[in-house]
Amino acid sequence: MKFPILSGNPAFHIAILSAILLVTIPCMIVLVFLYLDMRRKTEKTVSRLTRNLNRTEDNKTLLLTTLSREIRNSMISVMGMDELILRESTDPLIRERASYIRSSSEDILALMQGAIDYTKIERGLIDNVRDEFDLTSLLVDSISMAGPLFKNKGLILDISADREAPKTLIGDFPKIKRCMMNLFSFICKNSEKGYVNLAIEYSKADDTHADILFRIYGKKIMVNVDRVRAVISSDPSDNKLIFSQSDAGNLDLYLASGVLKALGSELDIDEEEGRGVELFFKMRFEVVNWNGIGDIRRASKNKKASNGEKKDKFISKGARILFADSNETCVSIAKELISGTGVLFDTALTSDEALTLISINEYDVIFVEENMKDDKGIDLIRRIRGGNYNVINSHKPCIAITSNPGNKILDIFDRDTFDAYIGKPLNADEFEDCLVKFMPSDKIDVLDDSQIFPGIGSVEDIRKYSEGYDELYKIAGSIYKRSRSYREGEG
Repeated sequence: MKFPILSGNPAFHIAILSAILLVTIPCMIVLVFLYLDMRRKTEKTVSRLTRNLNRTEDNKTLLLTTLSREIRNSMISVMGMDELILRESTDPLIRERASYIRSSSEDILALMQGAIDYTKIERGLIDNVRDEFDLTSLLVDSISMAGPLFKNKGLILDISADREAPKTLIGDFPKIKRCMMNLFSFICKNSEKGYVNLAIEYSKADDTHADILFRIYGKKIMVNVDRVRAVISSDPSDNKLIFSQSDAGNLDLYLASGVLKALGSELDIDEEEGRGVELFFKMRFEVVNWNGIGDIRRASKNKKASNGEKKDKFISKGARILFADSNETCVSIAKELISGTGVLFDTALTSDEALTLISINEYDVIFVEENMKDDKGIDLIRRIRGGNYNVINSHKPCIAITSNPGNKILDIFDRDTFDAYIGKPLNADEFEDCLVKFMPSDKIDVLDDSQIFPGIGSVEDIRKYSEGYDELYKIAGSIYKRSRSYREGEG
């Protein structure tokens, strides 16, 4: 018996294969269409979920930003009033209570800033703002703000810094200071007693750059070094590690590490027998002034001494300023801070009020809030610079008042608008130093210039201090900038 399928008849084989192909090809076409349809639906679903996720992230960021702004505005008022109490009261008990208010207010602001930094690190949005700053101020402000943290834990915080470390650098002052505060907070949460030291070491990289090494170490810091390294290198999605309840301060550590990476540095930890635990990071800075910072302990003591009762730095001889800010409390605080100087102080709560005053008065310095309720500060300044309201004021120094000193407002300065900025909450020393710097010298008498021009007692001292009149060249450049704005306003 012969089986046809096994026969050697080619025609039969062709017929069988044709039948199989006729069935298989339509099935494959149907499967391809089903696959493509399923893939399209899947991609559509993924796209929708991605959009929802991005929208959720945007909403979270917007919520945190809004909450931070509102809380910050309220805390700025509290801290401003507290500053007035600290400056004007001589009662030790009242001053002690006011210092607790300031410390708690700074903690609240730091918490809000930490939440914003976390969302920015998640999304890779941390920027690096380069501005001129004083290394002495960075160190003294950091240990001053960290003082209450260490005092509450019974810890001793000391500082040792290379006297030859360059004084004036280019870098992101607010973010570096926040990183140091986060590291101090981490150490306080993981130490019960003992001595902690902040050490600054300096090495010259080239003719215009210096490497600064920041080291914080102590023998009684109780941390698991391997866990710390894991937190430093962790991904934001590893919430269990970052927000671990058993390892206090992991979020502080993660925030410091994330911000330092954005600034081009790396946080690291080391443990040595007999020395305890050491946290450290190195940063390269462009150097503006190679003069050394000197004795940092003395600078810290001078700052503490200057936090005593109110002492005006200058007396006005007819100087007049405009302070435009939509926050009435901030305006009142600014007026009180210089109430004893005799400066004629005009205020405006809206852009229209500011422009009206500018059109009828001549001012020596104009302060404008970065984001007024009815207008952006930059737009108001551009109108002032245009000279359409009063050409006399078009070339006068204009200072931005900002709640975010570290943001990209600094980029605006390159476009002939703002000359400088002061941060909120207003700092009395910063506010007065700004006025001394920008007001005409013939309209003020400086009462105490020891902090403004340290070490200068004669014309020869100016040569040594400015290394060949660099400061004079800076002033000349500033005058030229203003005169150019004046000419453009005339045109």
